Amino acid sequence: MLGLGGAAQKKDESTDKDAGKVSSNLASDRLQAMFALGTSSGMIKFFSLKGYELDVYDAHDEEIRHVAFVPNQGKLVSIDVTNMLKLWDLEELSDCEVALQIPHPGNSKVSCLYVPSFITSIADNHNHFFIGMDQGDIYVFDLTI
Repeated sequence: MLGLGGAAQKKDESTDKDAGKVSSNLASDRLQAMFALGTSSGMIKFFSLKGYELDVYDAHDEEIRHVAFVPNQGKLVSIDVTNMLKLWDLEELSDCEVALQIPHPGNSKVSCLYVPSFITSIADNHNHFFIGMDQGDIYVFDLTI
């Protein structure tokens, strides 16, 4: 199981009035026995599958709309309401690996995030994820950096 590092971005929930609000997104990873929630205050909360809160990180400046684990790679993708995409390494959450503003002609917003979940014994079994925009555009992103 991968550890969650990077205490530098750990957030003190007692100072944030919106800390308890959770957006309508959830990502689960059965192999690591955890799930992640994106909140309306821009935090990512990690829980064990038994329901214990593991860590909370201040990840975005805006509400997080989409989160997804990348199977077999120890990564998490998050997207906020401003179409800011961030790719996180679960071993080192103190800084995201990639921060990218998704283009949105005509104020198009991200409507879905799909990360293929081909779980095999091969570590790098799929290197792409897909983003659907509310006006019909589909973007494909390569995870190899």
